[in-house]
Amino acid sequence: MKTKLRRIRTSKSDAVINDYYSAKKLYKLELQKCRQTYLENLRSKLIVTRSSSDFWQTVRALRPYRARITCPIVKHQWSTYYEDILRSKLISPNITLSNDKFDDDLDQPFNLQELKKAVNHLKRNKAPGADAFVNEIWRSLSDACLKELLTFFNKIYSSGEFPFEWTQVTITPLFKKEDPNNPKNYRPISLVMTKLKLFTTILNNRRLHWNKKTKFITGLQAAYQPTMGCLNHIFLLYSIILKQLRSNSKLYCLFVDLSGAFDSVTHNILWQKMDNAGISSKFIKCVIAIYSQAKTCIKTKTGLTELMKINIGVLQGESLSPTLFNIFINDIIATLDSSFTVPIKIGERLLHAILYADDVIILAYSAESLKRKIDVMKKFFTQNHLQLNSDKSKIVIFRKPGGRPKNENFFWGNTKLECTNESKYLGVLFSQSGSNTRTAKNFIGRGKTAISSLWPLMVKARLPLSKTHFALFNSMVRSVVTYGAEIWGLGHLDGIDNLQHYFVKKLLRLPNNTPGFFLNLDFRLKQIRIDIVRSALKLWAKCLQQNESNLLLNCYSDMWEELPAKQKFNWSLQLHFILKDHLPEGLWNCKSPIVIRKAIPEIISKYEISLTVLDVERMKQSSQFPLYEHVKLHDYAEEYTNNLTPLKIANLIARIRMGSQLIHFNDVTLRRDICNFCSQFSRNWSHIFLECHLLSDHRPASLSNINSSQYPIIDTFWCHLITNMKKDFASELNCFLEKITTLM
Repeated sequence: MKTKLRRIRTSKSDAVINDYYSAKKLYKLELQKCRQTYLENLRSKLIVTRSSSDFWQTVRALRPYRARITCPIVKHQWSTYYEDILRSKLISPNITLSNDKFDDDLDQPFNLQELKKAVNHLKRNKAPGADAFVNEIWRSLSDACLKELLTFFNKIYSSGEFPFEWTQVTITPLFKKEDPNNPKNYRPISLVMTKLKLFTTILNNRRLHWNKKTKFITGLQAAYQPTMGCLNHIFLLYSIILKQLRSNSKLYCLFVDLSGAFDSVTHNILWQKMDNAGISSKFIKCVIAIYSQAKTCIKTKTGLTELMKINIGVLQGESLSPTLFNIFINDIIATLDSSFTVPIKIGERLLHAILYADDVIILAYSAESLKRKIDVMKKFFTQNHLQLNSDKSKIVIFRKPGGRPKNENFFWGNTKLECTNESKYLGVLFSQSGSNTRTAKNFIGRGKTAISSLWPLMVKARLPLSKTHFALFNSMVRSVVTYGAEIWGLGHLDGIDNLQHYFVKKLLRLPNNTPGFFLNLDFRLKQIRIDIVRSALKLWAKCLQQNESNLLLNCYSDMWEELPAKQKFNWSLQLHFILKDHLPEGLWNCKSPIVIRKAIPEIISKYEISLTVLDVERMKQSSQFPLYEHVKLHDYAEEYTNNLTPLKIANLIARIRMGSQLIHFNDVTLRRDICNFCSQFSRNWSHIFLECHLLSDHRPASLSNINSSQYPIIDTFWCHLITNMKKDFASELNCFLEKITTLM
């Protein structure tokens, strides 16, 4: 192409120009052919792959290209912005640390088993730090190399002197939204050297073991704690709200939002708190050595900025920092406990607040109690140099319907806090009435948004109907809508399941009135509610396995002791209502988590069968689709749903199986009652596909050979599809429709 273009510039003859345009045309055809081959290879790989990594690699390749926004912020602007953040504007208090605290679990030399555990914890395909050593290199080291590294680690730990080069953090700003010229609209992605990450992982594992022994971190802190997580606190807050509503009482909650909590940790205060907690002097000295040399630089489009010292905040991107933050904020509970304010009671536990990292909720029975706790919290935040984000911190008064007294106003110092009807906590919406209706709508809306974001990929892939469609749905949609659904979703299972029906209807372009029982039976869909109920059963068992001092057991005990109660305000009753006909005898009164866990497969099996029976009953009682029960004679998925049938043909088959009056194909609408070609009245689809004489020349042999009188009761062609649908027949049917729709 380049050679022929150069010839045009030197010679303007018609032969040279025609030669160039011919070559250009062939070049474009070859490009189109290569593009089609590339996409076809991706489609085939997406259908046949069994590897999770290969699956997602192919999905990423099929995603429509999005041009990255070029960051307009230059080096000195980034440096100025981060220097202001990293420079401590506060006078750090003088501290006095103990020099003689010893803990055998924390202070003994590192061993090879600890190092191997840290190495195995490294994830593959992650960006490296400033040393450019990727995790795969460290994972491939021999035992001899690991022993050399272990010796060096122990020298560092015993001396308390950390290598200067290891503490460099590289920040890559990632644009979020709004104005790209504002550094605040970028999320900092911190990359540390893997050597530092390995070292702090060992320290953190020891710290976790130490906490298991000492119980220093409060049980009300669910973040970065083994066996705890978001769902623990979602269930806890939900249980406290329902308990108050069951007794016609109110619950006052302040949802605290801290401004840059992790970046606001004052180092000297942290060291003092670690010392007060009883952590060994050697451990603290090593952490101080890391932070005293910590520095960072920003990766920009023109290179790295100058190194800047980190004077405030915990490091990002390594393993120990999250638990250091837990230590820093841990005494918030002790401060509230000693404040002489009225605590909330759940089971046998008394509590003022619950924490998930920097997400704090202050709880109170009355407005006055909450006001006093706000004053206590303000004093604590001031002493620890933490700042409340008053714009995002909200107060919700959970209560049964009724107006809020006008004089219930709350202030943080001189700033008035907003009272709202709902607030999000750990991704779940909590409404003041205790109802989960808006929560369900919120998650279903998120699910539909996920489907919309998935659709450009589906259009580009042009996959035939296959299990891959449902794998994509499960990975990108089901996981969104089922988050925490075992807690908030037990009363909204129909709406959640309709999301999967919405996906199939959109995929096959089926009408909105397509019944759910048809999709469940023809496709043998694994209903989303089955996963939700299974998770709820596991949560039930988890509640019972907690020891007496833990919170989930206290929540469940309160629900159990207050029976009978309205199902709306009792999670355990909601679960019992769903499974009452499927629980083994006596299991509901069982207090053994082991017995419950063993019974889960049997319960879920019975529940699945009951859902199928319910779909069959709906099919038999349907007046809108009366013919479907004559053809659904087995309990497995129909062949057209998983034999790579083209989507247009799958749409056709589904519509005919339902007895639809209309078929849409290539923007043409075929009618069942009047022939589009000869205008003859007909009672079924057999006329167009088998009998119309105007279409005889276009009809394939597979259709011509069907005897029209073979099925006198119902649609002949419809029955043939049910009993003889094969992939080749589907292709012939597609060709037939392509031909006849061009005649209209």
